[in-house]
Amino acid sequence: MTRLTRRRAGSSALRIGVRELVRACGLVLTGTGAGWLTLSFLTGPTAWVGAGATLALLAAAWSRLDRARDFRRGGDGERRVGRRLAALERRGWIVAHDVRKPTGGNVDHLVASPGGRVYTIETKLNRFGRPELAQARRHAQWAARRLRVPATPILCVANGRARPRMYAGVWCVGAARVVGFLTGLDRSLEGGSGSGPRGWRRRRRIRRRLG
Repeated sequence: MTRLTRRRAGSSALRIGVRELVRACGLVLTGTGAGWLTLSFLTGPTAWVGAGATLALLAAAWSRLDRARDFRRGGDGERRVGRRLAALERRGWIVAHDVRKPTGGNVDHLVASPGGRVYTIETKLNRFGRPELAQARRHAQWAARRLRVPATPILCVANGRARPRMYAGVWCVGAARVVGFLTGLDRSLEGGSGSGPRGWRRRRRIRRRLG
């Protein structure tokens, strides 16, 4: 199997945000040009058509700006969570961010304990619902297949301090508590954080796959 691609935390979201901003600027320029042409050269029914086209372009630009803002905020949230997860790396965990899935999309954070147990972390800024929980489960299922190790889905709220709670098979926790929760959860699971031949084999396989 080919190696998985990983990057800095939040890279995908921030890149999409920049792309949406560029597209919004293009729509603003096009809408401004259409408005100028309408006011300068068109009269009667054609002027109304031109005005409608101008408004449609500016509305599309506004929508793109909203998307750019949302992706930028999401990327910033992923980076904040990534900085917290750095504490795990100092304790011997494998920590990867923005892991691209060959089938499309990405896993915000993927961490593996010293015992070789994997956790996929989906980051949301403030709130989540059923679609986000389903996405978190799909990420864990994908990681388990690709890495051939058990994977536990986690949903982390970047702006939250909520205590861990399970919803629909996904552990949900505020970013302020995520590191302590992961270390405690790992100790409680079979295999835990203890080192041993099985854990070493798992970690070697995960490192090889992540590059």
